[in-house]
Order: sequence, then C-alpha cells, then structure tokens
Amino acid sequence: MGALLAFILTRPLFREARIADSGTHFASHRARVANGNALPHDTCQTLVINLLPSQIAEVSVIDFNNPERSYTLTLDTLGNATLRNTHANEELTNLDSSRVRRYLSYFSEFNAERCATELSEDEYEEMLRFNYAYTISITSHDGNKQNIGILHMPASEEYDIFGRPTTVDLDRCYLANGNNPYWLVALWADIDLLIKDVDFFMK
Repeated sequence: MGALLAFILTRPLFREARIADSGTHFASHRARVANGNALPHDTCQTLVINLLPSQIAEVSVIDFNNPERSYTLTLDTLGNATLRNTHANEELTNLDSSRVRRYLSYFSEFNAERCATELSEDEYEEMLRFNYAYTISITSHDGNKQNIGILHMPASEEYDIFGRPTTVDLDRCYLANGNNPYWLVALWADIDLLIKDVDFFMK
C-alpha cells in the first residue's frame, strides 16, 4: 500500500463522502480513464479558474472541519454583495466592499503549482471516496458553476519545522478541479486566499 493511500485510510479527517450536492463530489475525475486507458499527463492543465470579479455571481466555501466558518458570498450584476454564514443560516451585515473586491480578484488566473503526476492509479481512485477538507463552488452570472475540492497532503517528514509531530503537509495540498480530470498540487499560501474567514469581509 502506498504512503498516500495508507495516510488516507487511517486519517479520521477524511470521512466517507457525504456531500449532498453530487456536483461537489467532482465526478468528472472518474473520466480520467477513458476506454480503460489513463489520460496522458501532458493533457493536465494547472489553470484552476479564471474569472473577472464582474463575472462572479456567487462563491460558496464549506469548511468541513470547522463548519461555522462556512459561508456564501452573493453578488448582483452591479457588484453589490451579501454574505451569509451558511452554518448558522445568518446574513451578515457591515461588509467592507473593498475587501470583497480584493477577494474576488483572487479568482482571476488562479493556478495550481503542478499536476499530481506522482499518484498511482490506485491512490488516484481511492481519493475519490473521501470527503474534502474544504470545497469552493463558484457560480458566474452566465450560470456556469465550477467546483474545487481541497484535500490534505500527507507530510513528507514526521515533524514540522518547530519539532512538532505532524501527519499533513503544511505547505501544500491536493486540489480537485471539476473542470480538470487530474488531481493538482497547490500551495496553501495560495489556497488560503480563497478560503478566507467571514471576518475578512467585515469592516
């Protein structure tokens, strides 16, 4: 059993997938094998999403480990924003419009670091069975919807830089993009821009 597969099977973080919206489970990743043959890695693209702020109608972020941090940001065609804490089902007020605009700009030409070409076929398929740490769903004003799933990567070292035991990579994660049949590797520093806490949007 590969290190990644063993990591996935033993981590309680990755519960069996129970996302109500089947689209969020990135079924398109099952299309990686066409007619029994794996797609060549040179078809993998690292561009995850490329939308202008004016094109975005809604961004929904689900944090499965801290559901109280989950939210939906909705924008009308004039750019007016509303923010709802989806866990508490509560609309939040006193938004900072400049912070909203900054957040939306992060979805323009957002790229992963690379394609996860090191994964074996067994590891690749096994990862589809488990829930994600985060999901991000982006809907544009033309009705198109894109889903991004984020899965922790196992640590390459037993201890972090501070000497504390760790099982997850603190710098990188796996990313599933609904428009790409490959797993990608992304930097947490980049992903953190897309999973801001609700407090980020407030004045």
